[in-house]
Amino acid sequence: MILLSRSFAMLLSQYVIGIAAQCSQATTTIASQADATGLSSCATFTGAIVIPKTASGPLNISGLGEIRGDLIVDNVGITSLTMPLLTNVTGTMTIANSTSLTTVDFPKLKNVVNLNFVALPGLTGAGLDPNVVMNTTNVKISNTSFSVIPNFGGQPTYIRIDNNKLLLNMSLDATDMGEISVHNNGAKLRVGLPNLLTIGNAVFINTTGIDVPVLTTIRNSMSVASNYFTLFSAPRLQSINNSVEFQNNSKMIDLSVPMLKSIGGDISIFMNSALQQISGFQSLEKVGSALAVSGNFSSMTFPSLKNVTFGVNIQTSRQFNCAALRDQWIPTGIVHDQFLCVSTNASVAASPPTVITSNSTSNSTGMSGSTGSQTGSGNSGDSTIISSGLSMGAKAGIGVGIGISVVILFAIGIYLCRKKGYSVSFIRHKREKPIIPSELGYEEKNQWSELPNSHARRELGTGIDHEKSELAVVEPPVELAASYGWGPVPGIHEIYTHNGKIRKERHKEQKYRMPRP
Repeated sequence: MILLSRSFAMLLSQYVIGIAAQCSQATTTIASQADATGLSSCATFTGAIVIPKTASGPLNISGLGEIRGDLIVDNVGITSLTMPLLTNVTGTMTIANSTSLTTVDFPKLKNVVNLNFVALPGLTGAGLDPNVVMNTTNVKISNTSFSVIPNFGGQPTYIRIDNNKLLLNMSLDATDMGEISVHNNGAKLRVGLPNLLTIGNAVFINTTGIDVPVLTTIRNSMSVASNYFTLFSAPRLQSINNSVEFQNNSKMIDLSVPMLKSIGGDISIFMNSALQQISGFQSLEKVGSALAVSGNFSSMTFPSLKNVTFGVNIQTSRQFNCAALRDQWIPTGIVHDQFLCVSTNASVAASPPTVITSNSTSNSTGMSGSTGSQTGSGNSGDSTIISSGLSMGAKAGIGVGIGISVVILFAIGIYLCRKKGYSVSFIRHKREKPIIPSELGYEEKNQWSELPNSHARRELGTGIDHEKSELAVVEPPVELAASYGWGPVPGIHEIYTHNGKIRKERHKEQKYRMPRP
C-alpha cells in the first residue's frame, strides 16, 4: 500500500512538472487542433504562442486565460480562432495577412499592450465584447472589413485606424492619447471621442463627423482634411502647441473653436470651398508662426488677435476688404513679417498688388481705408502686399550678391585685357631705372636690345623664329657720323607679342646724340 502511494505521488509529480513545462516555453507552436487542446490545460502561458503558416481549419484554445508574452497569427490558412477565456495579453497580439480568416472570438479580453489587426479582408469584427472597455497602449487596425471599432479606454499611446472601407462607427472612451490617425476609411465613418481631454497629435481624414466635446489641449499638431461634415466644433479647446490645418473639407460651412487662445505654430485654412465666413476664432490671441487663409470666403474676423510672429497670407476668390484688415492689423503691430492680402472676383478684373512698407500711410489701388470687421464692403479685386522691411536673411543675401557681382566684373575685365594683348599681373615688380641712350658707350650701341615685360623678357626677331638678330628696318641703314652730331633713326619694326602675333609699329624719327668712337 505504501509502495502504491509512493508510485502515485511520483506520477502526479511528473504530470505536474510536465504541465508546468508545457505552460512555460520561449515559443510554442499551435499547428493543429490537437496542439490547441494540449495548451488548453494551461490557465496561464508564459512565452510566445505562434500559429504557423501550415495551420488550417478552425482552432479553439478553450482553457487559456492569460498569455504572459505574445500571440502571433500571421499569414495562416485558418478560418477561425476562438479563445473564450482569454482576458490578458502582456505583450503583442497580432493577427495579420490571413485572407481566409473570417471569425475571431475573444469575448473576455480586456487588456492587451499592443493590438494589431492588419490585412484581413474577410474579417468583419475583432470578436470583442462591445460592452468591455479595452486597455491598450498601441492599436493598429488596417485593411479589414470591420464595421465597428472596439472601445479603447485609458491612455493609449498610439491609435491608427485606416483603409477599413466598411467602417461606420468608432467611439473611444480614452481620456488622453499620444497620437490618433484616422484616414481613408468608409465614407460614412463618424469618430467619437467623448472623454478625450488631451492629445499629442491628431489626424482626421475622410470622416463624416468628429466629436471632441471636452478636448482642451493638443500638445503637438492637428490636421483635419478631406472630410465630409458640415461643422467642426471643439468648444473647449484652448491651446495647440504646434500647428493646425483645415484643408479641403468641401462641405464644411462652419468652423468653431471659440475658446482657443494660442497656436504655437502655423494656422492654415484653405480649400474649404463651402466656408464663406470665418468667425469661429473669437478668443485667439497668438499665432506662433504664420497665418494662411485661402478659399471662397467673404468675411473673416479674429477679434482678439494680438500677435502673429511671422507672415500673413490671405487669398479669396470673393469680394473682401483687404484695406480694412490692413488698417486694423498693421498699425497695431499684430503682424511682424510680410502681409499679403489678395481679393479677386471672377466678374471683375483684379487690380495689381501694391507693395508698401508697414509705416506707409498710402492706400493700395482700389481699397478703402475703413476699419472694423472684415466684410465684403471693399472693392472687388482688392489686393495688398505689406512688408515690414527686409529681414536679416534678405540683407545677408544682398551682401553676398554684391560681392559675387564684383568678382565676376573683375574677372571679365582681366579676360578683356588679355584678349587685347595686355599683360595683367598681380605681382609687384621693382621698377628698374630706364636706360638712356645717351649713357650708352660706343661698344654698347650695337648690342642686342631687349624689351621689358611683366612676365618675361622677349627678344626682337625679324622672322618667324626668335633668334637674336638686328632690328629689321624698311629703309636702308644710315651710318653714324664719326664726330658728334645728329642722325635720324627712322623705321618700321616688327615685334612679336606675347601670343606669337606680329605687330608692326612705326616709330617717329628720333635724334640721338652719340659719342665719338
